[in-house]
Formats: sequence, C-alpha cells, structure tokens
Amino acid sequence: MSRRSLYLCVLLYLVFRSNIASKVGMVLQPSRHDMNLRSHSILVIEDDESLLSLFMKVLQRASYEVRSAGTLTQANGALISKEFDVVVCDLSVAGDLSIFDFVSTIQSRRPQTIVMVITGYSSEEVLARARSTELEVMEKPFTPVDLLNRITSLLAQRAA
Repeated sequence: MSRRSLYLCVLLYLVFRSNIASKVGMVLQPSRHDMNLRSHSILVIEDDESLLSLFMKVLQRASYEVRSAGTLTQANGALISKEFDVVVCDLSVAGDLSIFDFVSTIQSRRPQTIVMVITGYSSEEVLARARSTELEVMEKPFTPVDLLNRITSLLAQRAA
C-alpha cells in the first residue's frame, strides 16, 4: 500500500471512529430531494481493499446499490451481468486491458453509464487523456462525503 493510500485510510478511519462520525452520518442520510437519485447502481473498482470497503460502506449507507471489483477482469464480469448507472474506477487497477481501453469498452456498450476515474498518481498527460475521453476525474485524497457528493451531483446532472 502506498504512503498516500495509507494516509487516506487512516484519515478516513479517524473520521468515522471519532465524534465527527455522527455528523458525517447525518450528512450521509439522503434528503427528500435526493431520494429519487438513491435507487441507482454503482460499480466500484478498487484494488486497495481498505479503500474499497470504505467506499462501499459510504455509498451503501446513502442507499445506493453497490457492487465491487478488485480487478478489471472482475469488473468486466460484473458489467456483463448488470447495467450500472455509475462506474467508479481507480486508475491504477490492474487488468488485461489498459484502463482507457476498459473505459472505452464501457462507453461503447453502455454510453449512458457515468464513468469516474479516481487517482492518486495523476500526471498532466493522464488527466488530459481522461478528460478527452469524457471521464470524470477525482484526485486523491478526498473524503467519502466528497465521493458521495460528486456521484450524487453527476446523477442529478444526467437526470436534468
């Protein structure tokens, strides 16, 4: 695990275990306005098990239907069996394809799916390529609430 991932895990752990957790829990409760957005399905692709677990808990707590994959091969299997509204994928996840080829496959199969790439190792070249393929990019570190808010916002924009 990289130093950055470890730092993020510790920070997120402290947030959820501290007195702030009750406040964060209140933030994670869906509002009446958002209730129609919460029936969406999300696939989270992350090879760091601690981050994957944390992201899943936050999104499930917000009443999203969430599935996970640790590799692009697992993710491809999930995408064949189910249609997802949002796919959140760590840029560094290993697989048979490059992440950009994988995303291209998702976009060609299901163009309505929102694809968000998360990364802690972003170069200008990688960010430019991600943005040129109409990917949403979220750079680490970020809080679970940031991830939740970004997904909710993207779904609201798509619905409008």
